[in-house]
Amino acid sequence: MHFEGVPAGPFIGRDAIQAAYREQPPDDEVEILGAEDRDGVVVARYAWRRDGGRQAGRDAALSPQRAHSQARGHVRIALYDRSQKGETQMNLNGLLIGSENPQRLVEYYTKLFGKPNWDEGGYVGWQIGSGSVTIAAHDQVKGKNATPGRLIWNIETADVKGQFEKFKTAGATIVKEPYQMGEAPGQDVAIATFADPDNNYFQLMSPMEMPTEADRSLTGTGARQP
Repeated sequence: MHFEGVPAGPFIGRDAIQAAYREQPPDDEVEILGAEDRDGVVVARYAWRRDGGRQAGRDAALSPQRAHSQARGHVRIALYDRSQKGETQMNLNGLLIGSENPQRLVEYYTKLFGKPNWDEGGYVGWQIGSGSVTIAAHDQVKGKNATPGRLIWNIETADVKGQFEKFKTAGATIVKEPYQMGEAPGQDVAIATFADPDNNYFQLMSPMEMPTEADRSLTGTGARQP
């Protein structure tokens, strides 16, 4: 990985990145503004938080290895792992919402998420954890969503009730207040559902544990773990 606009690196591999954090702890936080794959090299636009979202340069991973988003010191670095047992994996990292009235959506989501991380070429978006949501005009979208339950996007948070209250205070349209869902292993989660001005649904959801092999073996048997 190397940075443009930062007097550090390049760093080859996770161990080198971790060592750099230990030896020279950062004094600011990196905000990823967007990323793209260029022939096996992941190139990301980034900004220093203290600069208010102004793009600083590109942050490029120099190998095809990319892992989950992690925090070290005061800087978040996104890495992903494409290969597992020789297989190529994909990474769902963004959502694009088309609208006949994108400005109305931008104003709504700005109340919830704050100032957009990027606004260029008619595309306005926010980085939310390791994923992103972008708003843009689309000539095939007319009016409000008549079937909002068809596609619902989720925002993971360990404090669904607390974040729900923040969204509510900010003016979010509430579809369903926080409730508990499921009794199966790893499914004891809290969910709250909202709608945007185009009647697109999105949810706050507490983290879900992926089922273990032992859990899968119980599926459909009626058995429950003690």
